[in-house]
Parts: sequence; C-alpha cells; structure tokens
Amino acid sequence: MQSPSELVAGNVRRLREERNMSMSELARRAGLAKGTLARLELGAANPTVDTLYAIARALEVPASKLISEGGLPVLVDRREAAPWVLDARSGSRVRPLGKVYGSGLVEVGLLELAGHVRSSGPHPPGTLEHVYVVAGRVRVGPLDDLRELAAGDSMRFSGDRRHQYEPVEGRCLLHILVTVPTAPEDSSVGGGPARG
Repeated sequence: MQSPSELVAGNVRRLREERNMSMSELARRAGLAKGTLARLELGAANPTVDTLYAIARALEVPASKLISEGGLPVLVDRREAAPWVLDARSGSRVRPLGKVYGSGLVEVGLLELAGHVRSSGPHPPGTLEHVYVVAGRVRVGPLDDLRELAAGDSMRFSGDRRHQYEPVEGRCLLHILVTVPTAPEDSSVGGGPARG
C-alpha cells in the first residue's frame, strides 16, 4: 500500500506527464519552487493543503485527483445519453468521445471479436484506452471493473492495468484508440488495436 506522500507524488507526476508539461512549467504555474515540486514528486515531501490546491489549479483538475488512488476512473457513455453537437451552418452533428492532454503514442484501429476473450496489458503507465462499439455487445475494461456495452456505447479506462475484451454473443466490432503519454522505445503498445 502506498503512503499518502507516494500517492500524491505518483498522481502529480502522472497528471503532469499526461499534459506534456515540464516540472519547471508546473512549478511556475503553481507558484512553487522547482525544488519543492521535485521533492514532492519523489515522495520526499508532505505538501500543505495550499500547495495541493495550487498544483491542482495548475493542472486544471480537482484537488481530489491528487489524493485518490486508481488514476482515472472508468467512464462509460451510453448511446441514448450521448451528447451530440449540431453545426447549424453545415447541418452535421459531432459526438465528442473524449479529450486527452499531452502527446506521445496514439494508436487507432478496429477490433473484431468472434467468440474469444482478448486479454491485454498492463501497458505503460498513463495509457488510456477509448472504446466505441460499432456493432454487437461486448464486456470490456479492467479485470476488476468489466462493463457490458452495446452498439453506440463508448468507454474510457486506464490501460495500465490488466484488461480484456469479451464478446457477449456472436461477433462484435469495436473502434479503439489507445493513447500513451510517452511513446515507448519500440513505438508499440504491444496489444493495441492493430496488434495481437
């Protein structure tokens, strides 16, 4: 089990790296000395409440994100509740599926499942998987938090934990986008949508 200072250290570092922000830049935005932030990210400092709020504001997240375990929660958008944005000029509609800060490796692909479970991960720290169900029904997510999705549903979850894709019945087709904050040396997540 992580100590409180280790938990805060890991969360601050992950959120900073997801935004492709240097330690110097975060320290400047939060109004902190770089050495203070460095000690905090090493788990060698116990930040004050004011320091936590300053860092949270600089990262544009609630302060609770800095002190909670588990990284990002699983996020499911059901087809019937999904927001669509109408472009009045063109008459087209857009359904936003999510937003990711920072840069690194991004893999996009289709995954067709036909009766077999596909297990994967854990991928590098900070990896996110975004899944949109094109057709069929699937049970997907971290092994301890699997969710059943139908055509039109979408989901986001942390890919740095073991996870799986399991067709509920027959074939299903998924559109998958995998984001890794910092590209691994071989530029491959190794199990993303386009790989086995």
